[in-house]
Amino acid sequence: MSTVLGTGTLPVPLSVRSQRSVQDFMLRMLFWLVGQAFLAAARWDKGLRRELAGWEEGFVLRFMVAPVGPMLLLKKRQGRLRYQGGSGSQADLTICFKTLGAALRLFTARLSFSDAFAQHRVSVVGDVARAMSVYRCFNQVQFYLLPGIMARKVLKRKPPLTFGALLIRCYVWFVGIPCGLFIPIRRRM
Repeated sequence: MSTVLGTGTLPVPLSVRSQRSVQDFMLRMLFWLVGQAFLAAARWDKGLRRELAGWEEGFVLRFMVAPVGPMLLLKKRQGRLRYQGGSGSQADLTICFKTLGAALRLFTARLSFSDAFAQHRVSVVGDVARAMSVYRCFNQVQFYLLPGIMARKVLKRKPPLTFGALLIRCYVWFVGIPCGLFIPIRRRM
């Protein structure tokens, strides 16, 4: 086995590197999509607003892939959730995915949040009680993002699709996410 100029590591084939960069790009887009869906759903869903009311002002939530993969930052400011993009170092609660594949499986609805925790694909740094609140919020956002067949697969209890929930789902898909394309990311923390 040859090593790369005495570094003691084997060279990574080009196909593996390009696959990793495609997965990295896909996850960055999924983080953005979920971030925008969080914002849109938090604006209209009463249950989600109740959960967010329990978070202190200035609370920063970070989803990230260990050790230096993509990340998503959401911050509660002035009583509302704000999308902070994918950079920043300080967070009150960090949900860390151990691999890029685990994050992709969760964000493409092939793995539920509870199964990811049970399989040790996800770790939490911060208050566990707050992590349970984030779990409930994430499930509600997934309910609005995913069609019924997919939502049934990843949610333990799927809420009934009432007329109000259908309106919120339409708002998330047709207003919240598209408008997120035109709103600049606030980098200030």
